[in-house]
Amino acid sequence: MSAVDDYRLAWLKSVSNLQARTIPWPGYQAEIREIVGKSPDAQAIFEIGSKLKRIFKSETRTRSQSDLSRGGASWEILVTWYLNLVFWDTNVVAIRPTKQFLPSVVADAMAVTIKGVVTSKEADVIVIEVPKTSETMQKNQKAIDLAIRQNPKLASLGVVQCKTNWNDNAQIPMLWNLVYAAQNLSFANAAVGLNGFSPSSFGRFTYAFFTVPTNTEKDGKDNFRSDSTAVVRVQGMTGGNYWGNTSQSGVAASISEYFGRNFAHVFDGGVQHHIATRVLADPDVFENFLNFDF
Repeated sequence: MSAVDDYRLAWLKSVSNLQARTIPWPGYQAEIREIVGKSPDAQAIFEIGSKLKRIFKSETRTRSQSDLSRGGASWEILVTWYLNLVFWDTNVVAIRPTKQFLPSVVADAMAVTIKGVVTSKEADVIVIEVPKTSETMQKNQKAIDLAIRQNPKLASLGVVQCKTNWNDNAQIPMLWNLVYAAQNLSFANAAVGLNGFSPSSFGRFTYAFFTVPTNTEKDGKDNFRSDSTAVVRVQGMTGGNYWGNTSQSGVAASISEYFGRNFAHVFDGGVQHHIATRVLADPDVFENFLNFDF
């Protein structure tokens, strides 16, 4: 285990009793087992990212407001579950931002002030590369915050905007991506960052879009082309545009590709080699993740 894994497990425990996790998880678990087989190898685990739509759709939901709301939260939890599984035993962790877990330095860096008012930004999932230090202490929110403040250029930050559908929802990540990409430009009465930190304080800052998507054609195939408005809106995402399917050129990459495109440097020998030697080497790791037993 890496020092960050204690923090990772604490976050996973914090969502384990939420209905957005408990209600769909039996179906998710069964679907994942069918996808990876009885003796999963590294490639099978890696390719879960291209099957996340299939996993998410294993639960039948109504169009009620409660089901729609829970569906969005379930997608975020499923995404963070997969990210943390692959990031196991690294110094990178994925969380849904809450006061209990989000380091204040990260919140400060992403704050946008307009006419003196600090706005809350849209961030469904935050991926944090914690600087490696010689300390062996258990990593918690306070320790991670201090490590980033002392070594911001050794930290990387990725924002992941999660949406269950695509279409008009692509406007939100498109606009926030523009705000952060233009952070060093001058805007009247607007500023990015707070208390001396901004996205440029880190070694790397990216903004990505993850979608299921749930809006499909009548025949069940995803109705998106490279020139579709929703696709064009997210083609400029600094962290990339992804969906829970296999990659389709000009449309979206599989969520499996997020690791290599944004955090390749933390995987010694590549992502699949890391999964084989760090995740599957101890069979309890995958089983604990699959059973949400943390």
